[in-house]
Amino acid sequence: AGYATVTEAGIEIERASEGVTFAPLPEEHERLYSLVGWDEKFAAHNAALWEHGLLVHVPKGIELDKPLYVRIANSAEEGSLFWRLLVIADPGARFTLVEEYVSASPQLRAYTNAAVELFVEDGAKLEYVSLQNLSRETWHFASHHARVGRDAELDWVTGGFGSKKGKVRIQNDLAGQGATS
Repeated sequence: AGYATVTEAGIEIERASEGVTFAPLPEEHERLYSLVGWDEKFAAHNAALWEHGLLVHVPKGIELDKPLYVRIANSAEEGSLFWRLLVIADPGARFTLVEEYVSASPQLRAYTNAAVELFVEDGAKLEYVSLQNLSRETWHFASHHARVGRDAELDWVTGGFGSKKGKVRIQNDLAGQGATS
């Protein structure tokens, strides 16, 4: 349904489903920093230095039969990649989002720092898959936070298959009766 690639140089959106916002994340977005702000050192580091982000907004009642896919690829030796993702699933929306972190080579020495904010509104369903397959010489840190509304569902899968060292902080707020994660 959509495909985007993020590197140290920027973000490239190759395709997106009609009616779905799959676009660069504006710094002035009203929901930005409302779930992942500056409350711990890695999130604060991301908030201070991120350059590239993606806004995913699936409107009310839209159901996507194919997943949205985001590939975050670090390629600069001794470089840093700061990345943000803001996802909004309006009431009744249903879709899958796959986010994959990869290195350009198995020996790449680098640093990645990600912040992900997921808003799953009343009655929506989001299947979110976050995969990290970075080189054994890359340090990876991430803060993921979701807010799940009334009768909404978040199916969340996270897999870490690489990196030298890392920490991924995951938090879910069940914000309404019948919310599940």
